[in-house]
Amino acid sequence: MICGWVLKKGRFSFLEKFIEKLTIIFVSFRGGSYRGKILYRYGDYCKDVYVFQGDDVPYGQATPWNAIIMSDHIFKNFSKNVADYVFLHEYGHTNLHFLLRILFYAAIVPLLILFIGSVVTLLLAPVILLAMGADLHASMSIFLYFSSFAVVFALTVVLVSWPCEILADFFAIKTLGRERYLEAISEIRKMKRKERDVLHKLLIRLLYPPYQIVLLLYDLRYLWMRKP
Repeated sequence: MICGWVLKKGRFSFLEKFIEKLTIIFVSFRGGSYRGKILYRYGDYCKDVYVFQGDDVPYGQATPWNAIIMSDHIFKNFSKNVADYVFLHEYGHTNLHFLLRILFYAAIVPLLILFIGSVVTLLLAPVILLAMGADLHASMSIFLYFSSFAVVFALTVVLVSWPCEILADFFAIKTLGRERYLEAISEIRKMKRKERDVLHKLLIRLLYPPYQIVLLLYDLRYLWMRKP
């Protein structure tokens, strides 16, 4: 199976230039700097990938307009197997119509903001109230009130994000194979243990299902499809 990437050079169409500019703006808000565009190929799957540098840039992401971005961190610190997995996972996202991707972002971004706001409020509001002389009962009521909001927003994020991520991983598993998928996940998990703080880990868990659930659903799906 042929896999690899080549740096794209030469003249680009107006649409390609527009998508490139839009993608640069998209990632600049995350603190990344643009490194260039590559043509990534794995087997029969080939697509432009926009490579960025920066600690805050995610490993890989499919934008609302279905462009694929990948951090150069992947190519510097991980094996080729991980790069293939990230590419195929994001490629799986781009199989969705771009209007669905826009709707996904339109839903998930406000939900994450509301969740983070609820968590910050439930942690700070009781302390502020106590400092201002409020009784413990009032402070606990505020804490429980915003805790319920945080739980509701967290569950909603899971309901919106997990199906999309599961389907993208299904595509990666089907293309890579179960063994290479598990090897890539194991390598990524080892790196994440070193570099992620508690809040980051919480957000990752809300957005991405555990790989054990993904594999269980994948096996159940294909066992059912193989039934006579």
